[in-house]
Amino acid sequence: MDDSGYLTCLIGEEKDLFRVSVARGRAEVSGRLDSRHNSCSGVVHRGLIAALLDTAMGKAFTSLGLLGMTAIFKVDYLEELTQNETVSVRARVVREDMSRVVAEGQVRCGPGKRPVAVGHAVFLKSADASGSEDIS
Repeated sequence: MDDSGYLTCLIGEEKDLFRVSVARGRAEVSGRLDSRHNSCSGVVHRGLIAALLDTAMGKAFTSLGLLGMTAIFKVDYLEELTQNETVSVRARVVREDMSRVVAEGQVRCGPGKRPVAVGHAVFLKSADASGSEDIS
């Protein structure tokens, strides 16, 4: 992500921009899908959808001022996405304990903002973030 609040993806020779907005425990990534985002089967590549979910849930996690790593990342695809649609990915932190943070996200697109994918992630806090001491 660059300093302007955009997720920058390089596709071939062109830059692709997805708008990123963050509030405490929440994040949203949005942008327009076109033919550059298609897989060889002619629909939007599911890897891109996973990357957008990962970005949104990760930003929701780091918005709490924490550092850590992804321990679990799961995506359920509900339907295919086609090009020329606007996509919106919203994520939020749903639970936090001493060592972990759980986030969920939803991908919506089209005029009715239909859900096309949902995601779930568990982040492990770094030792500094969880209050643990390094005993090495």
